[in-house]
Amino acid sequence: MFVTAPTGAFKSGWPGCPPHSSTTNLAYDRYPVKNYLLILPIAILVTYSQIVVKWRSLTADQPAPSGFPEHLVHFVTDPVVLSAYLAALFASFAWLFVITKLPLTVAFPVYIGLTFAMVIFGGWFFLSETLSTTRVLAVFLIFGGIVLGVASDA
Repeated sequence: MFVTAPTGAFKSGWPGCPPHSSTTNLAYDRYPVKNYLLILPIAILVTYSQIVVKWRSLTADQPAPSGFPEHLVHFVTDPVVLSAYLAALFASFAWLFVITKLPLTVAFPVYIGLTFAMVIFGGWFFLSETLSTTRVLAVFLIFGGIVLGVASDA
């Protein structure tokens, strides 16, 4: 079952939005696999950002209890942390391209699920965080839900 927007929705359109008719399906037609693969570099950049920020926060000198501003300055001037923030910024700009190729209701769950899995496994591999069977099961359940959701739009 597909849900359609009310007649005339987006008719005047936002810049870059195609005109919409009551017969247009919001689930869209199938998209080539290459469009889904565009999400992978974005997830890698965001995963890199998350892991690096966590790693640097673990290895940084801990400030005195009242030293939050000094702690903040330390992170803002750390080139490794800055690289993580730049990676996240670049990923957000790349995301603008991805959402022109896929419906947001498909692209976003795929992106979040992929990033979730990569952060969990990256935290285990690089930061020696716990990887329990429950977390692994959660990843599989999330991917199962994403596959089910994307397949229903096809």
